[in-house]
Amino acid sequence: MFCASFEREQQTAAANGLSKHQQAGKYFVTFPASQDPEVEKFAFGPVMSEIARATAGNDAVLYYDQFVVKGPERGQSFAWHQDSGIR
Repeated sequence: MFCASFEREQQTAAANGLSKHQQAGKYFVTFPASQDPEVEKFAFGPVMSEIARATAGNDAVLYYDQFVVKGPERGQSFAWHQDSGIR
């Protein structure tokens, strides 16, 4: 559902000559958990909750969530990285 919504948004933007959240062929989708019930269910579900508690402790909170979408036809890399450390 979220991907279809994002695709419609991109098509609308493209039709208007815009490219929302685009940088060098990559699309940055910010706060997807607050935009789609299925993404929210996954982000706050038991698996992710267990991972969050195991890595950040019982006081873990979702501060920021983002998808980076990059099609394979671009030939660009987007290596794993960590923007900020867990304190």
